[in-house]
Amino acid sequence: MILPQAIDVVAMPEYFSPSQIGGMDFCLLRAILASTEVKVPHLLLHPAAELGTVFHRLLEMSIRGQLPVSEGVAEQVVRGALESLLTEATDRLREDVAKCHYADLAGTVTPLEWRRRVRTVVDTAIRMARFQALPAPAPRGSLHYPDLPGTGPWTEVGIQVPKLRLKGRMDVVERSGKKVVVRDLKTGRVTDDEGEILPLIISQMTLYGIMLASFDHGGISLVVDSAEEIHIPFCPAKIRKAEAEWDEFLGKIPLKGAECRAEKIAKVAEDCPKCSNRHVCRAYLAAAPKKWAETPEYRIPYDTWGTVLKVLRNGPDNSAVILEDAAGRLVKVTGLRDSNVAGVEAGQMIWLFNLNTSDRSAFRNGKWHHPVNFHEIPEGLVDRRAWNLDVYRKG
Repeated sequence: MILPQAIDVVAMPEYFSPSQIGGMDFCLLRAILASTEVKVPHLLLHPAAELGTVFHRLLEMSIRGQLPVSEGVAEQVVRGALESLLTEATDRLREDVAKCHYADLAGTVTPLEWRRRVRTVVDTAIRMARFQALPAPAPRGSLHYPDLPGTGPWTEVGIQVPKLRLKGRMDVVERSGKKVVVRDLKTGRVTDDEGEILPLIISQMTLYGIMLASFDHGGISLVVDSAEEIHIPFCPAKIRKAEAEWDEFLGKIPLKGAECRAEKIAKVAEDCPKCSNRHVCRAYLAAAPKKWAETPEYRIPYDTWGTVLKVLRNGPDNSAVILEDAAGRLVKVTGLRDSNVAGVEAGQMIWLFNLNTSDRSAFRNGKWHHPVNFHEIPEGLVDRRAWNLDVYRKG
């Protein structure tokens, strides 16, 4: 593939999505690209994201009463529904040239990890069945918060608050009188290595909280629902603090439609590995090679690019590329599938995004040391495969 042209100018959207804002120091360019209606190039999704979509759909079906869960047959019913959803996903992925190599989602993790994830989502779906009191479910995604009929649980509820310039969709909303509970369904990681809930999730839920606070409520509760319920503290003092921080942010950005230089509003920092638009981010493309040569205090994405010195074709789906990267370092990438090295020759400039590495010492002594050895398909069973590797050439 040819590397897409970097984005130079973006138009400020009318609304931002709470799910794309990781605190008040987030990358504004990333938030804009996630909120714009303009089509923007994206890096390939990781199979974990595809699996998350399947799991999320299963939980939604349980909540909406679409699974006839009853005592004694709950496990069988939920597992049957999950198998059907996985089959649909496999059929869809097999038809996608870019994703067909991970159509078998169960094969993208270890058997132990797969059993753990399935066990967690099945247990959660059975627990979610308590919401099946939902009266006459509306079509998926058609509900808007101000129009909710009254008391009860509701799924996929849209909400927008013009004065806050925020617009999003809440997984589950439970209303009882003037009290409201917002429940965010998570099927992936929700805590850090110390067991603390991830800042991105806290920020997302807090923004939904201040959106709800703009309506008349007797109390707002924020709950992250994964393998267990995690309550996000949200008292009047926290509401005032969050509102003040968001108002301060809004005071610094232009109004809807204003054009901004993308490079000036991008933030190259620890959130870059999560960004699916970094291959068209001029700021990242310029800053990353400098970070490779330095030792920053945060992780840099497993990306590399530079001039190809040699291509080693060692057999089917087992090629290697040796290149001089943009920081002047000698880098080797192994285990490349044939489709990713087709037409690649010495002397060409190539970009590789979302690689993986067996280097266990990249982060040491509080500093990041960018690897010089990467892989797509690892040689052993211990290392993880780079399932969503994207390889680009110069146009």
